[in-house]
Amino acid sequence: RIMGNAIAKSFDKAVTTEFKHLTTQEQPADAIALSDIFTAVGTIRGNGETGQLFGIVGTNQYANLLAAIGGTAFAGGEFQNSAMRNGFFGMIAGVQMFVSSYLNNTDMGVTNNPGAAIFSADAVKAAIQGGVNIEVARRPEAVGFDIVASAAAGAEAIDADRGVLIINNA
Repeated sequence: RIMGNAIAKSFDKAVTTEFKHLTTQEQPADAIALSDIFTAVGTIRGNGETGQLFGIVGTNQYANLLAAIGGTAFAGGEFQNSAMRNGFFGMIAGVQMFVSSYLNNTDMGVTNNPGAAIFSADAVKAAIQGGVNIEVARRPEAVGFDIVASAAAGAEAIDADRGVLIINNA
């Protein structure tokens, strides 16, 4: 399990890092708003994307987005109840929304404070070849074994016009 989690973390960071190549959109306030997501969707649709969109909200903006959903605009609706009950946003403006702790300056190697990424399946592509490899080597001096897990995997931004990185340069 530990090795699998380490590979998954490395792969998730590789994919998330590619979001820095998407079209950027400045959020006008410190807290991300639903209107920022609507604007991003409009930008992507305006660039010709007609397929399913996905969204990842950084943990730095997760509470702000939940607060927006928890406001009076959504009072008593199933969308609000579901988001408050289980923390899963579900669909916002046709975008399947998820949360990631890797959408940040440190893991992405940027300085523009990313808050969310909205994108289609054609914006960033990821691949893995051959699955996970496990190597075991005996180390008599340590009276044990070294176990190494590795995977041939990678990610690449394919079409920056099919995604938007919502940033806050403030």
